[in-house]
Amino acid sequence: MAEQTLETLARTVLERSRSGRSLTVCLGAGVSIAAGLPSWNSLVKELVEQRVPLAEREVFKNEVSNYPIDINAGELLEFIAKDIGAKTIVDYIRAKTEHLQPTELHTALAKLPASTFITTNYDTLLEKTFSSRGEPFNVVMTDEDVSLLNAEKPAIVKLHGSIENPQTIVFSLKKKSMSRTNREVLDSYLRALFATSLVLFVGYSVQEEWFQELYERYRGSSESAADWVVLTPAENLLTKRLWESRGVRFVEVSTTDMPAFIRILSDELQKKPKIQKPTKSKRTVFVSGSAESLPIIKQIERVVSTAGFEPITSDNFLTPSKTVFESLNELTQNAMAAVVVLSPDGQRARTSLTSQNVLFELGYLTGRLGRDRVMAVLHRDISNVPSDLAGVSFAVADFNRPRVLSSLVQDWLSKLSKTPIE
Repeated sequence: MAEQTLETLARTVLERSRSGRSLTVCLGAGVSIAAGLPSWNSLVKELVEQRVPLAEREVFKNEVSNYPIDINAGELLEFIAKDIGAKTIVDYIRAKTEHLQPTELHTALAKLPASTFITTNYDTLLEKTFSSRGEPFNVVMTDEDVSLLNAEKPAIVKLHGSIENPQTIVFSLKKKSMSRTNREVLDSYLRALFATSLVLFVGYSVQEEWFQELYERYRGSSESAADWVVLTPAENLLTKRLWESRGVRFVEVSTTDMPAFIRILSDELQKKPKIQKPTKSKRTVFVSGSAESLPIIKQIERVVSTAGFEPITSDNFLTPSKTVFESLNELTQNAMAAVVVLSPDGQRARTSLTSQNVLFELGYLTGRLGRDRVMAVLHRDISNVPSDLAGVSFAVADFNRPRVLSSLVQDWLSKLSKTPIE
């Protein structure tokens, strides 16, 4: 494809993006196949074939030759693991990956100005790419990893785990090990990214199980103007129409042209003007919470102002052209402390669970500012505070005793003002 045509495609993607130019990249198996890894079809068939008696192998090959394994590869791998053991599968994948090197596509992807790369691949080819360039990065697989994120480094989120850490390996996002109760902060972080950024999928087919799981888990129930773009050599016309009706867009680029297209897209993205970061203030406190907690937020803002501090809220920072992650990163450059209000999510009737986005903010701010500089104000009915936030100051909001909350916040700010800021 001519370079001018690729430039036109890249510009079209950005012009039609409803969420500005903030970018999140999702890497599927197709990216690693180009490096020499087997497709999921090949991997599953090889694993199963090893367990089929020799006399039956020819029949097996004929029966599965046209079976669409990609559609439910995760479930098949779970089934195989029960028979031969997960360790056998992990060892098999490791043997297939240990001598492989990143491709031209990996190099192009690593140069994209994205804060987050999300992958369902087990291999470490993207990590090798960043390392070979001498660029630091964060690997994210748990809630704790999210709280330790450094926004100056790109994050590589490995949803299915890593071959370097076998105990993290999972075969499906539907399994108990991937449930929201075990990864609340990580799930909230990802939902925020998927809802507020341009999400580019490379190496995925919308027909495969893992793309559909991502849609159901992180986009399917969202009412926001999320912007998903699938970069693909080709896709069935009927399938395209179906997914386009769900808000997913397609850019058809041949496998050969993908690295060039990614490089052009990177150049276009980096034309975005640089924004000068504000200087950190020793008297600025960020106050956050969901719409349901607005009365408490306003009360805390008044307390912060009365105590001689400047309150700032998400209204001052979150913009359509930035992801929540980018906005919060800018916020941490401008705040010496934060108060996060946890109240029941009004969108879910009769629940004691707070908004996932607010939980993400609490976890992220704790990691960035330090536990001693974050106060969580709890509605008395809240029950889902992550256990790994031990050390954060907590106060309970009692609507019948507003002065008690005001006094607690004042005392906390008074002690905080005597602590030097690093």
